[in-house]
Amino acid sequence: MILACRFQLARLSEHTDWFIDGTFWSAPKGFYQMLNIIVFSQELNKHICLVHILMTSKKSEEYQFALNNLVLAAKLLNIQLKPKFFNV
Repeated sequence: MILACRFQLARLSEHTDWFIDGTFWSAPKGFYQMLNIIVFSQELNKHICLVHILMTSKKSEEYQFALNNLVLAAKLLNIQLKPKFFNV
């Protein structure tokens, strides 16, 4: 499950460096972890979390599935995501 609005995806499209962090304690019952996508905002001079993805496992295939669906969801809103670097 991807939690982000059009505004957040548009902001994410302005960044090519993404910081990815998974938290386990904040995942609701029925999910294994919450994957957070964070970027550094030059204008705010701080990191901001733009996307939360609820994951049911920690398998690499699920990460790939989640990120592919994030790109697809943005594309359906005419937003192109172009990450170049993932910092984990």
